[in-house]
Amino acid sequence: MKILTIILYLVLVLFGISFAILNASTASLNLYVTTLNLPLSLLVMLSVGVGIIVGVLLLLAKYWRLKRAHKHLKSQLKLKEEEIINLRSIPLSDNH
Repeated sequence: MKILTIILYLVLVLFGISFAILNASTASLNLYVTTLNLPLSLLVMLSVGVGIIVGVLLLLAKYWRLKRAHKHLKSQLKLKEEEIINLRSIPLSDNH
């Protein structure tokens, strides 16, 4: 398993190197205040990186919201189970 992981990393590194070599031309990035001239491969990698970071942050926000809702529902379930146990312990009375 460890060998497969190492091979996968090597393939990804080789892919990244070949991507950088194929896209070595520069591109201008206008940031309103200044203009940057960066290699196209770096701009693409930065864009992908920013997209991944934004996606992870959105995922974490959703995860925390669902975790809080799960905690609330779990406490409600515990209260309802205690109520059921209390109701079952009350003796039945027959008023005929």
